Amino acid sequence: MSETTPVPPGRTQARAWYAERLRLPWVWTAMIVVMALSIGIASGFYLGWQFGVGAAVVTMVAAALVLVPYLDRPVTVDSEGLTVGRSRLEYAWIAEVTALDAEESAAVLGPRSDPRDFLVTRPWLKRLVVVTLNDPADPHPHWVIGTLHPEPLAAAIRRGLAQ
Repeated sequence: MSETTPVPPGRTQARAWYAERLRLPWVWTAMIVVMALSIGIASGFYLGWQFGVGAAVVTMVAAALVLVPYLDRPVTVDSEGLTVGRSRLEYAWIAEVTALDAEESAAVLGPRSDPRDFLVTRPWLKRLVVVTLNDPADPHPHWVIGTLHPEPLAAAIRRGLAQ
């Protein structure tokens, strides 16, 4: 799940106005544990319990090694601009911000997709914020950001644009 921490107005400029960290839902974590246990039981039944325990541990470690780098993508909006993961976008380069509902988000990721867009989405995040850029030199015309709370994220970006 994502954690959202909107920061109250009136704080110092260095503070974030909006912060969200993309997290793996507990259901996905449970599915990974069940998968590892089933692999461990199946291989343990056939090759012995020691091999089964080893197979379960190796499966969970492999899943963690694959998923941990994929999951650590903080989204932050502050007085300087928008930060997604290690990428930073200053307000001077933002033309427009749009919060999308689930249906519009599916269209943006499907039939209306642009292969040049900068995407930070996750399969469990059904709603998006699209940030249109006004930098002709940038190879990405839009930043497409998956979020649980598109309206507060878009409002925080608009707040920075209004400065």
